[in-house]
Amino acid sequence: MLRPATAGGDVDDLRLTLFGRTRVRHGVEVSTPPPLATAVLARLAVAGGEPVTVDEVARDVWGVAPPRRGDRVAVQKRVLMLRRLFDQGSGDSSGVIVTEPGRVSTYRLALRSDQLDLWRFQELVRDARRLPPASAVAGLSHALDLWRGRPLQDVEGYEFADGTIARLCALHEAAQRELARAHAAVGDTAAALAVAERLAESLPGDLALDRTVSELRSRVRGEDGVLARHDFPGLRTSVSLVSGDLLDQSDADLVIGFTDTFDTVTDDRVIHRDSLQGQLLHVLFGGDRKRLDGQLRRELRHVPAVSVESRSDKRLGKLTRYPLGTVVTLSAGEQQVFGVAYSQMGNDLAARSSPQELAHGMERLWEHTARHGWRRPVAIGLVGAGLARVDGLGPQESLATVVRSFLARSRIGTVSPELRLVVRPDAIAGAGSTFFAKFLREQEDGATIEGPRTGQEGSPACPCTTERPRLPAGPRSTAMRSRR
Repeated sequence: MLRPATAGGDVDDLRLTLFGRTRVRHGVEVSTPPPLATAVLARLAVAGGEPVTVDEVARDVWGVAPPRRGDRVAVQKRVLMLRRLFDQGSGDSSGVIVTEPGRVSTYRLALRSDQLDLWRFQELVRDARRLPPASAVAGLSHALDLWRGRPLQDVEGYEFADGTIARLCALHEAAQRELARAHAAVGDTAAALAVAERLAESLPGDLALDRTVSELRSRVRGEDGVLARHDFPGLRTSVSLVSGDLLDQSDADLVIGFTDTFDTVTDDRVIHRDSLQGQLLHVLFGGDRKRLDGQLRRELRHVPAVSVESRSDKRLGKLTRYPLGTVVTLSAGEQQVFGVAYSQMGNDLAARSSPQELAHGMERLWEHTARHGWRRPVAIGLVGAGLARVDGLGPQESLATVVRSFLARSRIGTVSPELRLVVRPDAIAGAGSTFFAKFLREQEDGATIEGPRTGQEGSPACPCTTERPRLPAGPRSTAMRSRR
């Protein structure tokens, strides 16, 4: 049990890190104590704020028992060194290492739990165990974020540290198990699976954990793989988040992103073979690039070109550029595919896009779909997965952008009976199925990605954007390898 701390005043900004390498942060200054001073600090830290005599420190750090006068002086010298490092105190005036009265000199580390990561970790895990699942997720996640390396790494091998290291490692493992259970309890099975899989990698041979991972994987897949779904009766449509492979959605029209040059060379320099564009060619078109290019030429023949590059400038791929937002309709047997250009292929073979360009591409896509679709479900993959990044948008924001534009067009007229967002199983955690389900519910009242349209400042924000600020109005772009 941690003893209440008394630190305050000019040491309020002091932070000690004992996960991984020992670090002392005082405001913006970061330092590392010398080895023996670090060992003394660790010995006081493992005491949890309880007093430790100078003889105990000498025994546990220097290995002498009983200590002689010179050994006690060595301890006092390191304590003074630490005091000067922490708060420039001297003698008994230190507010961080306090001298307790008694026959033998006794020292106590007087810090708040939030000033020492080992203590804070234990406190957060302890408190989370008393909380309901949703709050436990936040507390346990915070605790695990503090784990930046093995505890007491600089004093491994000291007998006094061995028990604490073992106990903290066991608590770390238990916290991960409890976090997985808490995620599952609130319905975020994908997040539970991500935690359990990471833990299983570090604990090979744990049969119970292997069974848990297997069960969670089965739950994530489900019979139909639906992670979240919401019906919009007034718009005669629905939106669902599905775990699976986009190309397996045989009952739906597919959406695949292209660049403005509509390249099809899948040699991993222009288009990656494993990307959605690569799979379009090799799976749906059986590797017949000539047939795919022929359909693209027919679709683009009436679209005015923006420009034509020279081969000296663009050494690989196609040279003709078309407007962003251009949509083509492709046919692969009974499968209809809409290809939409929402990024620019640079002459350096890197694709560049922005949130505004993605939004524009989606607007044009839904207009095209409303006119040329077969009134079947429309399935689209996770924009921004892998190396296909849109600057400023993470997976949740990308999904929200797609949904928002789809519903906006659906309010004008029917686009499709279902928008199906298909996410690979290994990308589900990033998509945030629990947050996405809440976002979908909010859309019924006309919410946007920034939050419900209440017309009031400070209205609650959609969880899809809790980790990112609202995007500025100006154009933004970044380079990315084309892996669509």
